[in-house]
Amino acid sequence: MSATYSIWIEPKGPLAAQLQKEIDYFADAYGGPSFPPHVTLVGGVHGTEEQIVECAQGLADVLQPYRIKFHHPAYGGIYHHCVYMLCHQDDATMRAGQLSKEAFSQGHTSSYMPHLSLLYSDIDEHVRKQAVEVVKRRLNEDSVDRLQDTGFNVDSIHVYITNPDDKLCKTWKRIKELPITKLKTVRH
Repeated sequence: MSATYSIWIEPKGPLAAQLQKEIDYFADAYGGPSFPPHVTLVGGVHGTEEQIVECAQGLADVLQPYRIKFHHPAYGGIYHHCVYMLCHQDDATMRAGQLSKEAFSQGHTSSYMPHLSLLYSDIDEHVRKQAVEVVKRRLNEDSVDRLQDTGFNVDSIHVYITNPDDKLCKTWKRIKELPITKLKTVRH
């Protein structure tokens, strides 16, 4: 049966726990859903689970480990880009985004904007701007909640089923984690 899938990269350990805490904080404060911290490589992919996992395995086989680096908090104009941490668009990150689109035949879709969402919501723009200021206050270097790291190493990809009609993310589910198998030293 065909469904909608997304391919993500996810932080691990203490940083993942901290980002989950922030996502939950913003969900409570602004009325959004809770969801796992992640950076989407490619979304809106349709097919059977078997087809998607096979393509994702092919992607994992060509990717090299790399590091996602956070840049600054920002906001966007759509539900899934409400408030987020924009990530640096360095060569390795952008290459992973391009390879992901190619693996799932989305090479000519919109450009890749690596980001880690902190809030999904349809709140007004002025509230989004306020939320970004809250992120800056909560996660700045003088705050007790400051980020434990400026990014994370990517050594696997994750296949998720992500029904786009489920704005509460209740049916979203991890299907598989696939290790990136090419060897490369990741620099901090």
